Amino acid sequence: MKKIMISNKTLSRIVYIIVLLFFVVPVIFTFAKFIAFSLAEPSEHNELMKSEYLLMTIQSLLGIFSINIPYLLTKKYKIRIPITFIILYDVFLFCAIYLGEIRKFYIKVNMWDNVLHAFSSLMLGLFGFMLVYVLNKSLSAEGITSKLSPIFIAFFAFSFSVAVGCVWEIYEFTFDYFFDLNMQKYRLDDGTPLIGRKAVFDTMKDIIIDVLGALTATIIGYLSILRKKGFVSEYLSSNENSETTGKND
Repeated sequence: MKKIMISNKTLSRIVYIIVLLFFVVPVIFTFAKFIAFSLAEPSEHNELMKSEYLLMTIQSLLGIFSINIPYLLTKKYKIRIPITFIILYDVFLFCAIYLGEIRKFYIKVNMWDNVLHAFSSLMLGLFGFMLVYVLNKSLSAEGITSKLSPIFIAFFAFSFSVAVGCVWEIYEFTFDYFFDLNMQKYRLDDGTPLIGRKAVFDTMKDIIIDVLGALTATIIGYLSILRKKGFVSEYLSSNENSETTGKND
């Protein structure tokens, strides 16, 4: 029986299309629901459901934007991103936004949020090492040669990952404030607000996990550079041999 071989680029496109559909369909669904609510009699139940569908819409639109970021980077800024990294990124968005927010896995599945925060900070830390390559490439194009120490590269990657994690928490706080959502889990499911340390526990836990994930990525990348082997070292030292992709090459 002949085996069907699928290239990494084809697999990346398949994953991209499937995950994108999981973000587009909820937007269409919630739009139809909002029309139905506008025609129905006002009620407390309808107002509660509006809030739920608003969160679903916001998260789905965020997913549509986020899943296209690698495409924008590779096309507009010529940033080389390994295909495997992009596939993992798309799968992460599916788990975080569709399963986590829309299907409520954050509530239904224990430790779901913790695992995703750890995974995202690890990916961002490794992506920080990629940004160093982009910086060196830009400087070289302008005739400026630079040799950054492994310590500085690792510190930059760590700081980048933690900074993005903090920006995410700011995003959650902002949307909770303006749209009366509960992404930072500052209240119980029945609407009872938490008090004191309990009110900030979820946010601080996420930040701590982000820091630990970023630190793990930093150690992996730093050792890779020192030993001159492994994913990070190969990426930083090779421009021709690394496997790269764009969504619509």
